[in-house]
Formats: sequence, structure tokens, C-alpha cells
Amino acid sequence: MKQQLSLLNLTCNQSKTKASIIHKGQDLKKKTSSFDVLGKSPYKSNFNRQNSRHLLKEYQPITSRVNQRQNIKSPPESTKASKPISLSNNSTNLSSSIDELKQMDSQKRAIQKTYQYQLKALLGSEQEKPALLDQTKRINTQINSNTLPQSPKQNIKTSPDVKYSKIENSKSKASFQNTNLSVSDKILQLEKNKQKIISLQLKLAKNVKPRPQKSSFPVISFVEKSESHNFQQNSKPQLPQSALVVLQSYSDHLNDFEKKEIIDYETIYYLAPKQMSQSQKDTLNTQYNNGFDTQDGDYIFMKQDQIAYRYEMLEKLGHGSFGYVFKVMDHKHNQQVALKIIKNKEKFYKQALIEIEILRIVNKADVSCCLIKMLNYFEFRGHICMVFELLSCNLYEFIAINDFIGFDLDLIRRFAIQILQGLLYLKECNIIHCDLKPENILLKDINRSGIRIIDFGSSCFTNQKIYSYIQSRFYRAPEIVLGLEYSTQIDMWSFGCIIAELFTGESLFQSKSEKELLFLQIKVIGMPPKDLIEQGSRKSKFFDEKCQLNYKIKDGDLLQQIKTLNQHLQKADPQYQDFVTKCLRWNPNQRMTPEEALIHPWIINGLPGTVRKQHIQQMKNFMVIPEDLDFKQGQGEQQNEFQ
Repeated sequence: MKQQLSLLNLTCNQSKTKASIIHKGQDLKKKTSSFDVLGKSPYKSNFNRQNSRHLLKEYQPITSRVNQRQNIKSPPESTKASKPISLSNNSTNLSSSIDELKQMDSQKRAIQKTYQYQLKALLGSEQEKPALLDQTKRINTQINSNTLPQSPKQNIKTSPDVKYSKIENSKSKASFQNTNLSVSDKILQLEKNKQKIISLQLKLAKNVKPRPQKSSFPVISFVEKSESHNFQQNSKPQLPQSALVVLQSYSDHLNDFEKKEIIDYETIYYLAPKQMSQSQKDTLNTQYNNGFDTQDGDYIFMKQDQIAYRYEMLEKLGHGSFGYVFKVMDHKHNQQVALKIIKNKEKFYKQALIEIEILRIVNKADVSCCLIKMLNYFEFRGHICMVFELLSCNLYEFIAINDFIGFDLDLIRRFAIQILQGLLYLKECNIIHCDLKPENILLKDINRSGIRIIDFGSSCFTNQKIYSYIQSRFYRAPEIVLGLEYSTQIDMWSFGCIIAELFTGESLFQSKSEKELLFLQIKVIGMPPKDLIEQGSRKSKFFDEKCQLNYKIKDGDLLQQIKTLNQHLQKADPQYQDFVTKCLRWNPNQRMTPEEALIHPWIINGLPGTVRKQHIQQMKNFMVIPEDLDFKQGQGEQQNEFQ
């Protein structure tokens, strides 16, 4: 029995080694198969001896007769000399030993017959599991079961000393009965079985399909072509990808200029469609900036075009002397944003650098502040580009939606508080906006009162003034018209004009020229002080020696009917009239500052009780609040709540 188990051990080892030799050439031909493509396939046929569940090396190998003879030691010489040799004794001993051998041989045959009868009885039972053998009768060369932990699953045997199999057909019976096969026959039989296993694996591989990838990032498999299985990836890798991968896979989407340009970008998030990139770009005039700019230096808009290989052009939002603002899709963060592209001109380029410096300071403001936040900035094909959050309509469009009819004072107060808080932060940072107007104040949501102040393209620091002629005409302060030194107070003048326009529905100073503007300002709020006129560097353009206007304008030439400020605001609350009047004073030193406007009774009395107390407490950090201010009860508040 011991020799039979060792023989099976040897045949398994020899069959595996020979099978590996026979199939070595076939493995070289079939270097890659469907199992290799799948990576961790459960159908791999490579046998790993170290990972074998049955540790074959623990069985004792068969020792040859030569080795057995060498292990038998001859008796010592002393024993040989002490026992005399006689023929009579030898003959009797020889006859007795022959009888013993015959008796042992008969016993051995009887044991073999009983074993065969037991084996046939076991094999004769249909679909019956073989009985468990007693662990104490096992061969000593096997692993002792006491040293192994007992498995809680009794029907599943994983120990190498326990080998069970279901005998369900005649082939399995023949394998048990053919125990007298030679080693070479068993090797051939094992080889045939292995061939069948390999053929089954190949059939399974044809039916195995890879799982669909749920990730947006493609899995690029670099697999050599096989004779039987040819896996080709017809679809291109999805973006984002590196510039090298894009050049290899999307070269037909790029023109010659872009193939050189794309190398400077680490990650590519978006590419223009192939039909657009070829048909539209080839028709462009390449005279200005390789065909990307107009004669004036503006970047040419093409829908679905790419900017910095990340942003997709969707539509135009607005334009000005600086350039254009576009609505784009940011494919990195998958959100729509506003992209401001500055003209490709030197003076606009320098001004854009100042704007970026100011916006970086503005970004440090509190989140509740109504100043716009810059999300990103970069240079693309000679243009400075700035990315901002996408907002709703501006206040001028909001007025137009309302048929140019003024709004309620409560809504105007909400707008006013937010604008004043933004102007207060700019004043603390010594920044002048220089172009405050309804078009540059945008609603965050059309259904809400939250706003953002935008467009710092004309802004400057108080100690680094670049231009003397600034601000839009309707909202231009007298300091700019007369040629006086200006400060952050010019923004308060523009603020006063905006607050009045929100109530009346139309601008106070609609004019076609500066002379007409100054004429309307004098008609609406009265003559400016003489000392202010005398200080102006542009006095001679508007006034004579007696500080009177040196020109006349007919009422029919004006865009609107002449009214005084009181006539414009006669239907408003007296506190509101006082608020606007103090914002539109000629002398900037007498004009209200942002912090003074934030504690004006029209602002304070419109706040709820708890909010009003917090607001006044915060304003004490910026100025000394007089105790004699007339703070009346706000709308909807009870008297005892204020106390």
C-alpha cells in the first residue's frame, strides 16, 4: 500500500514535468490568449507548484533496491565467529524458513483478496460516497491529522491527507481498477486529461466577455495580437488624457498649430469636434494671430471651440472696449462659467494684469460680500483670460424686464446694502472701481435679491491712477468731468445714480455728450460751488470767467424731460430722498462715504430688530456712530422689540 501511494506521487510529479515540456512550444506560439487579456482569469492553465493545494513533496519517494541493500548492514565479525556453521542446522533452518515464507505468502494473498472484495463492494454502491477511513490506520508517511485544525465544514476536505471524489460513472471506476498500469501509461493518461482541460479552457474563453467599464476613464490595455483571439479597441480613449495620448489618438482633431501648442498643456479636458475644427478653421484668415483674432484684436468666437483645451465655447454674453465675455463649459469641473477674454493689444494686456492683481485682493473678501470672485486666469494665444462664476441678468436688464418701472423701496434697500458693503471693502483696500453702473451689477438668481459687482477692468488703486477719463457717461462723477483729483468717492456718486434709477426706472442723467451731461447735472441738483469749478483743469471747456456755462442746450435736444431731484423722488419716502441727495453732492468731501451710508436712517430703520443691532455693532468697527441719530422703528417691527 505504501508503494502504491508513492507510485502515484511519482506519476503526478512526472506527468506535470513532462506536460510542461510537451506544451512549452505550444505556449510560445500562443503567447497571449483570452485569459491573459482578462488579467486575473480563473481559467489560467499555468500550474504553480508552490500554490498546489496538496503538498506533493511531503510524500516519501520510492527507494530503489540498490539503496535498500546499501542500508542493510552486515553483522559484525564477532557474531560470525561465535556461531559455528553446520549443514544439519542449515537444512532444518532452510526448511522452516521456506514454510514460513509460504505461510506469509498465503496470508498476503488472503489479505489482497479481502481488500479487493471490499473495494468491489464500495464501487458497487450507486452514487454512494466512500466511507471515511480511520485516521489511525493511515500510513505513517502522511501528515498526522492531529496537527491540522479541524474544519467546521465536514463535507469539504482541504487537508492533503484526505482525498475524496465522487464516483459517478464508468470512467472513474476504471481509474480505480487500473492500478496495475505502468508509469508511462499513467503519464499518457494524465497528458490526455490535461489536453481536455486546455480545450475546455479555450472554449470557455470564447464565451467570456469583459465587464463594461463604469468609470469615465478608459482602460487602455496594451496586449499583443493572438492568432486565435484578436482584441482591437476601435473607440478612442475618453478625455481627460495627457497631451501625448491625445496626439496619438486625436491627431485628426488638431491642425498643425494645435499639434505644437498642445504639448504645453499637462492635461487635455476638451477638444473641438473634428468637423468644426477642420471646416471652420481652414476658412479663417490667417493674417491675424494665426487666424484666431479679428483685425481689432478680439478673439473670434466659434461655438464648440476649445479654450486652453478645457473650456467649450457656448455663446456670447457681452462685450466692451476690453474684449468679450463668453458662456463656456468647464470640462474639468463639469460646470458652466463665464470666460472673459481680453483683446490681444498691449494696453489692454497691461490693464488686464492690474485687473488680476485687484481681483486677487477681492477674492480675499468674505463670502457674503457681493464682489465677484475670480475662479481662474491664464493666457491663451496672446489673450489674457479670466474665469468667473456664471450669474443671471444685470440690473439694467432687470429694470427692462419690469418695463422700466421702478421697484419697491424694500427691494432697493436690499440692493443698496449689498453694494455699500462691497464699496466699503474696496475702500478699505484702497481700490476704486471706476465703472459702477447697473450693467456691472448682476443678480445671482433672477428670483432672489443677491447680487454681484463685476468688471474691474477699469479699476485702479488710489495711489496708482492710470487714466483721468473714466466711468460711463450717465454715472460719471463731477470730479472726472471737471478734471479734479478723484478718489473712491466717485463710486459713491455712481451708487447714488443707480439707487435713484432703481426707483424711477430711468437714468437721472441721460446724455449724448459731456456738455449735455454737465448741463443735466446742474439742472437736476443745482450749480456746483465756485471753488470746485476754479480747481478743475477742464474749467475753460464748460465755464466762462464768471463760472457760468459757456454753452446752451435746447430742451428739445435732450433725451429726457428736465426735472429736479425732488421732482424725480417726490413719491418716495423722505428718508430715501435724503439718502440719495447726500450721495449726489458736488463736493466729494461732503458726499456720503460707504460707512456713513450704511448707518443712514433709511438703511437702519428698514432692518429687522435683531439684524439692526448686529449691523450697528459691526459698523462701530469702522466709524464712531453718533448717538443722536434718528433711528426709527423698521417696518413690521413692534416698538417693544426695538427696546
